[in-house]
Amino acid sequence: MKNIPANENKIVTTLNGNLQNFTQELLEGRLKSLSSKNINNAAALIVDHQTHEILAWVSVGSNCKKTNNEADGCKIDMVTVPRQPGSALKPFLYAAALEKGWTAATIIDDSPYSENIGKGIHNFHNYSHTYYGKVSLRNALGNSLNIPALHTANFLTPEKYLPLLRDLGFQNLEQSADFYGEGLALGNGEVSLFELVRAYSVFANHGKLEPLKISFYQDFLSKQKHVYSDEVASLIGNILSDPWARGLEFGRSSILNFPTQTAVKTGTSTDYRDAWAVGYNNRYVVGVWMGNIDYIPTDGITGSIGPSLSLRSIFNELEKNSDSAPLYLSPKLIAKDICVNIEDRESKNPRCATYTEYFIANSKEESPIQIVQNIEIFRPAQDLEMAVDPRIPLEKQMFEMRISGIAKSDEVEWFIDNKKYSKILGSKFLWPIQKGKHSVKAVIWRDQKEFYSTSQNSFTVK
Repeated sequence: MKNIPANENKIVTTLNGNLQNFTQELLEGRLKSLSSKNINNAAALIVDHQTHEILAWVSVGSNCKKTNNEADGCKIDMVTVPRQPGSALKPFLYAAALEKGWTAATIIDDSPYSENIGKGIHNFHNYSHTYYGKVSLRNALGNSLNIPALHTANFLTPEKYLPLLRDLGFQNLEQSADFYGEGLALGNGEVSLFELVRAYSVFANHGKLEPLKISFYQDFLSKQKHVYSDEVASLIGNILSDPWARGLEFGRSSILNFPTQTAVKTGTSTDYRDAWAVGYNNRYVVGVWMGNIDYIPTDGITGSIGPSLSLRSIFNELEKNSDSAPLYLSPKLIAKDICVNIEDRESKNPRCATYTEYFIANSKEESPIQIVQNIEIFRPAQDLEMAVDPRIPLEKQMFEMRISGIAKSDEVEWFIDNKKYSKILGSKFLWPIQKGKHSVKAVIWRDQKEFYSTSQNSFTVK
């Protein structure tokens, strides 16, 4: 679009008045319908990713219209306020892993996972509290699984992942990598809706980050930044628009399956304080946030329950007078039919599931399938401190030790305080609790040969 001559007496923006009004009324209506769920605020940002123009910028509150914007918080623009994005950041994590040589078929372990937090232990889980075993990167991202995301973050390391997020424009992530840790994978930092939508436009824009325009006077063509390759950017869109990829957690008939091909991702922060839904098609990027300005938790509003319906309605409005087209898929990607061994739960026998996957040419992997997991004792974590239960006789208390990354047929020889216990099959070991300071290590036996020895963890029972 041509630049419009500057006029000191008026501001010419890229905003579309009809779309602005539609979105505002939509969000106000959605808040009204969710009034029993203790949620009062919402915001949306709509961008044309082909022109980089902002078409709608909306921030509303359930009480603001009644009080002429004089109620507490009504003048706060929630498009620009940093909030925790939850799982909405996961696509950027997996895109980084794809750039490092992983593929959409890379297998990641989705099993119970614990991490020491200070001198305690935190057990991570997926939203549904279900674990799916070995899953592909495609399914891990599509279903927004937390455990595979943590493994991916450990592979990338927070020290290398955080600078990438800043390259994507997340300037509100001001703390150090040590401050965020692997929690970056689950969205424990704070970003704004504006930053999130701009970053998603990178996937729609062949991996390039470009500033968004709110005025016709802006000219940012010289400020492009290539963050992801063309292949990786389009592959992420292919995964996020794949109904089969999200079937485990969301179901095959999810509200996230739009009539035309649209890449969609949701996010929910701790205690349901923030609910997000972001999506893009061949022309537009849209982001919606819902929550409370004062950080009071909502009554169970998730990205799927709250903003997703509004996101779907916005795309329906955008597509009324435009021709639908599929998302761009890089011609450099190579399509291959691959076979994945999965367990038949009824017969307990593995069977082959064949599907078409897309790969980057000259991949460093010899095989499209790669097992990604570390062999280590994760329970008890290093320096764990725990207390016995005074209500139960000490001799009847057991602590379940766990080791990750081993095969089902592996045997494990446990050493507690240098005392050797008999080999057992599997990753778990019940240890009779004893008070005091202790140490634990394990030796893995595979095919009747010593295969691996873990490092030693120290822990205390009080």
